[in-house]
Amino acid sequence: MDFTDSLHKAIHQAIETEPIAGLAVALLNDKGVAHQYAGVLRRGETQAVSEQTVFSAASLTKPLVAYLALLLVEQGILQLDAPLRHYLTRSYLAEEPRADAITLRHVLSHQCGFPNWRPKDKPLTMHAAPGQQFGYSGEGYQYLQHCLEQLTGARLDVLLHERLLQPLAMSSSSLVWQPFMEGRAAAGHDAAQKWDMPRQDVPYSAYSLYTTLPDYARFVKALLFDAADLPPALCLSPELREQLFAPQVQVGEWPTLFWGLGWGIQSTASGHLVWHWGANYGYRSYAAFSTAHRTGVIILTNHQNGLYTCREIISRLDEPALKVAQPAFDWLLPSEAWKEDGRRSPSASVH
Repeated sequence: MDFTDSLHKAIHQAIETEPIAGLAVALLNDKGVAHQYAGVLRRGETQAVSEQTVFSAASLTKPLVAYLALLLVEQGILQLDAPLRHYLTRSYLAEEPRADAITLRHVLSHQCGFPNWRPKDKPLTMHAAPGQQFGYSGEGYQYLQHCLEQLTGARLDVLLHERLLQPLAMSSSSLVWQPFMEGRAAAGHDAAQKWDMPRQDVPYSAYSLYTTLPDYARFVKALLFDAADLPPALCLSPELREQLFAPQVQVGEWPTLFWGLGWGIQSTASGHLVWHWGANYGYRSYAAFSTAHRTGVIILTNHQNGLYTCREIISRLDEPALKVAQPAFDWLLPSEAWKEDGRRSPSASVH
């Protein structure tokens, strides 16, 4: 399966018209997975993006950590609706007793009550009771990481590698920087084309995944097409898998956006699309797929303007289930309009 000529042109036109360095795109459907690459690892140099290129996936880390946690639920090690405090020797936030009521469901659906990130040089506090409202929260995933590491006795990067990355043959992925990534990693670029190469040596459940396009496509493909063929250690029960992609909470004031267990869900003209995005300094990524139509797209970029390119490419796809207005972009773009609690900004676009 190959990309159509129109998509191939769209990708390269995006590179030419947007101030972006490089990108990698995968299109998944019943016929298989097609890959397309464009641009360079670093502006001013000639090394091209390829299937070997390692990107900082940013918040595309969260769906993997969510799936890992659900595997532990499946194995009876965790409970979806029991307070995570049960798995700790002491309270995570002694000064915030409401935190003791946070469950795994609250974290994965962004209803834990934490802000996205704690204020600099200030303690973490809660802005809502658990389960009261949507509030996108990296801090919630950090709390989950604390619980997973204490419960299993393993650092998160080791746990994810053993339980998920290795079984899925995601050999070029890790929550921390690995020596093999030298020379293969795409540098992150800002609007001024300045670039940086972060080398994360501590795992963060919310954003520290390094991965390649083929590796991340293996993960999405396993969820999309191959769930029935997965080994038992990677399988979720039909009931738990159904909850994974079921709306748990509406995203603030956006009536067509919801969150499931680790993934966002958007209501479109072609039905529900499961989705997530990533935004670290100098990197933007986006993934969306339809379980009903068994098709999906993954786009990794090494530029902070990459979400605009993602939206442009998706608008030109030949897949009817994906070539629709996706309200996720209305929430995310422009970046200064995005609100972690899902409130609408006056500058947010409406379609």
